[in-house]
Amino acid sequence: MALQPSGTTPVDCRATTESGFVTLSFNDYLLAATLVVASATDLAWARVPNWLSLPAAVTAVCLHARDAGWAGAAFGLEGWFVGLLAFLGFYAAGGMGAGDVKLMAAVGAFVGPSRALGIALWAALAGGVYAVGLLLYLGARRGVPDWSLATVRREIRLLVLGGAPAGAAESLRTAPKIRYAVAVAAGAIAERALGGWG
Repeated sequence: MALQPSGTTPVDCRATTESGFVTLSFNDYLLAATLVVASATDLAWARVPNWLSLPAAVTAVCLHARDAGWAGAAFGLEGWFVGLLAFLGFYAAGGMGAGDVKLMAAVGAFVGPSRALGIALWAALAGGVYAVGLLLYLGARRGVPDWSLATVRREIRLLVLGGAPAGAAESLRTAPKIRYAVAVAAGAIAERALGGWG
């Protein structure tokens, strides 16, 4: 969300031109580039690197400060904090890596606190759809004979928490895991296109 240069009032960044096209700011392009690189590295190497998330967050806060002074810096820092808190519980439970949490914090620094929360909610929904799709794919690939509650719980634990029982086959331990950077990117796209939850 961009700030007006002379004040602290946020402006809706989903403004449209007379022809109906959504306008994008420089911050939007930087955020998109950050999410593309994060998704690519997460898919390729199963990690979101610190060299991406930290500089992105600092850049976002500096751009907001350039646009609106200390109020802009505060706006970016509040967004960073909300983005961090949005996924911290999942990280504490072992459901995602620290890189995913830092990526969401960087996204929050770009968009501010209210949009960060909306993106986190959309990302959680996208992650759930992704998890169900991956669950069905892996179950079909392994020939899971039944979809009882116990089987579904075990499969979700393997997908989300990434832990396989000690006696599990090697294929279970090396099965694909959810790439949350992709879910965060999908959440940002959904929030931009469809709006927040409030």
